[in-house]
Amino acid sequence: MYLTIDSCVSSRSGCPTGVTGDLIEMTLRTGTLGQSLAGVLQSQTAWIPSFPVAVTGQLQPDGAVRYTGSYQSESPTFSFRALEVQELVVRPDTTAGLAGTLQIRETTQSEVNTVKATVRSASRQPFADTPRIFQGAFEGFGTLRSCEGTCPNRTLGSRVTLVLNLNQTGNAVDGVYGTMNVSGPVNGSAISLTGEWLGALDEIGLGTTLSRLESFTGSLDSIGRLTGTMRVYSEGVYNSGRGAVTVKSPFTERLTIELTMVIRQ
Repeated sequence: MYLTIDSCVSSRSGCPTGVTGDLIEMTLRTGTLGQSLAGVLQSQTAWIPSFPVAVTGQLQPDGAVRYTGSYQSESPTFSFRALEVQELVVRPDTTAGLAGTLQIRETTQSEVNTVKATVRSASRQPFADTPRIFQGAFEGFGTLRSCEGTCPNRTLGSRVTLVLNLNQTGNAVDGVYGTMNVSGPVNGSAISLTGEWLGALDEIGLGTTLSRLESFTGSLDSIGRLTGTMRVYSEGVYNSGRGAVTVKSPFTERLTIELTMVIRQ
């Protein structure tokens, strides 16, 4: 979906110079979930945060659909705070594919930026749903809900980047999560995974020596969003010193991560 910028207003200096009139690209993945319209809007433009935003839609009297939604950061140490789709209104257009308007607002620790744009064109690319629904790459992020153990440099509510590549054969999957080989069964739209990775300390005696995916339970919806929970155990040696002083300290951590926005690519 291509849009042109109508305006960008910042409380400080978050808008690029001369951005009005620029062409930007966004991806809207949408479908029907139960009795509701739902989807994901994601920026493909460098200066607009690329976090996937979950949106819900309402059919308008004129045949347009009005989407709204937001992504909120829960991490107290992350400068980004929220990306809000205040309004995305789209309607079919026989020439351009889609026409409409967009208003989004980005909030950080120091400023608020509001962007208004006009939808110029869009091409429909159907979501490829096949019997092997867990075949492919899944990318996105989760939210750290709990950590048991030493837990160095962990903050509850922080964002955890997730990249998962899977192969499906019948009712079984295998693949890679990060550097870890994983496998497990699938049952319809539900999946379970486990796996283990053995590492080694580096030349100065630091690093992760064991990482184990103790559990991963998820469910895939009709627009390719994977939701669920995973638990990961790790152990090794980390630097607990300050500044130039290296202090080798053993660590263990058992993370519980909620799959906040993981999407099949």
